[in-house]
Amino acid sequence: MGEVLTWRHHAAVTRFEAGLPPRNRLEQSALAVLAIRYREAGCFNRLARQHHEFWVRGPCDFVYDAAIPRLEKQLFHGPHRIALDRLEAELKQGTFHTVCEIGCGNGAVLAYLADRLPAVDRFIGLDLNAAQIARNQVQHAADTRLEFSACDAIDWITHHAGPNMAFYTYGGVFEYFTQSQLEGVLLTLTMHTPTCIALVEPVSFDHDFEADSTSRPHGRELSYSHAYPVLVAKAGFREIWQAESADAKSRWMMLLARP
Repeated sequence: MGEVLTWRHHAAVTRFEAGLPPRNRLEQSALAVLAIRYREAGCFNRLARQHHEFWVRGPCDFVYDAAIPRLEKQLFHGPHRIALDRLEAELKQGTFHTVCEIGCGNGAVLAYLADRLPAVDRFIGLDLNAAQIARNQVQHAADTRLEFSACDAIDWITHHAGPNMAFYTYGGVFEYFTQSQLEGVLLTLTMHTPTCIALVEPVSFDHDFEADSTSRPHGRELSYSHAYPVLVAKAGFREIWQAESADAKSRWMMLLARP
């Protein structure tokens, strides 16, 4: 039925490509079919705005609050804890006066690092969702080192990145960047050394980075599985630490690198 909709109702396709969400189950089915077609045709980037607009317009109470149990289970007390510890150890060396989280969500990870790293001057959280950023500004108002900005991270980094700034993502942020967007961000960061990048991002189970460095859509949302070790090296970063975590449902790449 979704296939019929994509063929007969070109207005729906135009809406999807403009970033507007499906309005019912029929259109959800149509969007899934359209994504598969674009992937097979090698033009999946035509739906990149879908991901962007979801995070701009999405219901922050549901989307971001639902991430709290995952933070507790996987990051603070689970298999991703080592990535947080590695980042914290790197930041304790005193090189960085600013820490920037790309896709900060509810600000929990940023606030944790601020509490653990009193010598760092600024902690900046970037997120597309203005409603969630407003919530963060109220919730974390007591700590003046915490700043939150509702913006496109690519634009922010282009205009505000500088030396002695560390950047990180957790839980699925770069997966919504196209390969060219991610490569552009990494190259921009290498222009402002000293810097570092840390990430914990989902990747496809069958993505062999050495054999295929091309980013590919994966998962229910058809976000991107990036060959992170290859892309950071290509941009001029030197890998400090890398590990993976996997369970029955997902595979995660954890990485820390500096130019």
